[in-house]
Amino acid sequence: MSEFLNIPLSEFDTENSMITPTVMEDLFRDMTGIDTCVMTAFPNLEHHALSRDLSPLYNFSAGGTYVTQYVFKDSLIVANMPTGGPAAAALMEELISLGVIRFIAITSAGLLDKKFDEKKLLVVTDAIRDEGTSYHYLPAGEQAYASPLLTEQFKQSLRGQGIAFEEGRVWTTDAIYRETPSRVERRKNEGAIAVDTECASLCAVAQFRGVEFASAFYFSDFLLSDIWSGYSADYDDMRAKSLQILLETGLEVAGLL
Repeated sequence: MSEFLNIPLSEFDTENSMITPTVMEDLFRDMTGIDTCVMTAFPNLEHHALSRDLSPLYNFSAGGTYVTQYVFKDSLIVANMPTGGPAAAALMEELISLGVIRFIAITSAGLLDKKFDEKKLLVVTDAIRDEGTSYHYLPAGEQAYASPLLTEQFKQSLRGQGIAFEEGRVWTTDAIYRETPSRVERRKNEGAIAVDTECASLCAVAQFRGVEFASAFYFSDFLLSDIWSGYSADYDDMRAKSLQILLETGLEVAGLL
């Protein structure tokens, strides 16, 4: 496409990778028959009250640390995601190699659109690809898409739980410290309601690998003026509530409720 420069990110190919996505660490337990994963970003998840129902699955290597992944009540994988598209995509790849075929995420985003009700979840239709990872999974282009079927199931579950939401587009960027006012305005003009750091990458991996991915966001912060809002005072409460929503949705989608 003429609008894309001849740069490495435009060099999409479908060859097999030299490195196969497999879990490098030993599994702590058997996961036979578990094919659905819910994805959160939850520091110190092992200290949450729900941890009594979590059993460790394996340790994902995220740079200089490990992030433990879990199984909930022998039924669902609970993926605790690291920040950023590359690491989140690598985690998804490893879980796909273990047999996961459905991924449902609720994580935080920065709200861009003043007209969107901040008390509602944003269910993702598609993501603007202002990051690098997605270009290794899809040809150069503007958007990556959530899975329509799983997104519809996700919405049905949210309605059943009485959770208010609206659908829309998110902007995914690798550079949280380069969300400049002019770039924010351009992304808003392209229809972005919020900004995050993983969604486009995860959409692209799912599309490439032939698995399903659906995503929603609550709002941890706001980019509604030239001055960043800082993080919301109820950020931790929203994260905890989102985990409860995820677990019920995951069990429902997996046919376990």
